[in-house]
Amino acid sequence: MRDTIILCFAVSLCSGLFLCPGDVSAQDSSTSPSTNTAVAANSAVSAELAAMPLAKLLKEARKTSDKTEQAKFAAAIAARKPVNTKEAELLFDALDASAGPEERDSVRGAVAGTLGNVTDMALVPVFIKQIKHGDFLSCGIAIDMVVKLKAKEAVPALIDLVSGKELVHPAVTAVLSEKLAMRQAFTEGLRMQAAEALGDLGDERAIPVLIKKLGKMEGEESKALAKFGIKVLPQLLEIQRDSKNEKAQDAAASAILYMQDKAVLPVMWDILTMKKEGLRLLALRVLLSNCDATTTPSAKEVEAYLIALYKKDSHFLADTIFWAQENKRVDILIGIAQDTTLPVSRRTFAIEALGDIKDDSAVPVLEQLLSDGADDIRYFSRKVLKKLTGKSYPEK
Repeated sequence: MRDTIILCFAVSLCSGLFLCPGDVSAQDSSTSPSTNTAVAANSAVSAELAAMPLAKLLKEARKTSDKTEQAKFAAAIAARKPVNTKEAELLFDALDASAGPEERDSVRGAVAGTLGNVTDMALVPVFIKQIKHGDFLSCGIAIDMVVKLKAKEAVPALIDLVSGKELVHPAVTAVLSEKLAMRQAFTEGLRMQAAEALGDLGDERAIPVLIKKLGKMEGEESKALAKFGIKVLPQLLEIQRDSKNEKAQDAAASAILYMQDKAVLPVMWDILTMKKEGLRLLALRVLLSNCDATTTPSAKEVEAYLIALYKKDSHFLADTIFWAQENKRVDILIGIAQDTTLPVSRRTFAIEALGDIKDDSAVPVLEQLLSDGADDIRYFSRKVLKKLTGKSYPEK
């Protein structure tokens, strides 16, 4: 199961509430050394508890405050798997009826774990109901489960959640109304988790709402849109080029950079080589990150174009240096460092990159640069030579 409810429960981690589905025995090891032992001892659930109806099992589990007894009930709950809608709803009700954020025990962990193990598609409507009306823990588990089950029936509910529809269950309104800031954190976290789920499910009905949320969901909307690849690329390019909202522009660019769809590469190559201004730098970054020997264009084609490009247009120089450093292209970095027609700031950037690569073949060139006419070039050359050789070079 993916990292359940991490985004939406960042705050609850701090308050001590967070329960990972499936993690039963670890819940109270800090408060009762006997708990883990009890869970292990009761891994073979007693016949009485195994035969007990789920509703009664959950009710009896809530009656006791004894950690050892709770562990027995937790083991029995963990051994169950909801077989119908009623049982699934009972499990969610057990979560939603909890006293509040301070309640943290093995029984609640077992309930979450049991729900996380569902494989029956017939229970999808129960998960959708929890996305719409469950409290933060139930809603988060339900979101993860519809992704696990690839249940596209849940897309409308997820869209509503991302759109900002109220999601707090009446059973917890009284508790959360006293902590509006905490509730807002949970709500925003669930919306981001729902955005991620929409990307994972890949249903195109999600695209319009994710587009509207660009720049508003801390990057989760960009990551979700990236999963649609070429299908959403034209809209993202238009926003990146024409929008007056800088946050939306940046988020659109991030979505394009996150894309793994190889079908976008010919489009980005066309933007770069046809000199479609305003998008060329973005296109170059996409191509440098994703092209290889099997793609169109190939990595070698992009490399050759880049080397010719930076000499004509200094706007591409920083990206060239980053790429050369990452690929240990000492020859490119040396060429930039020696080129007196380029900005001094970029030449020093290349010199520092040579120091990071730690290739001794750069030493003779750097020694020559000690006589350069620019103070900064001489300074950074001495600095990098010291790093590469261990020797100090006097200022000329």
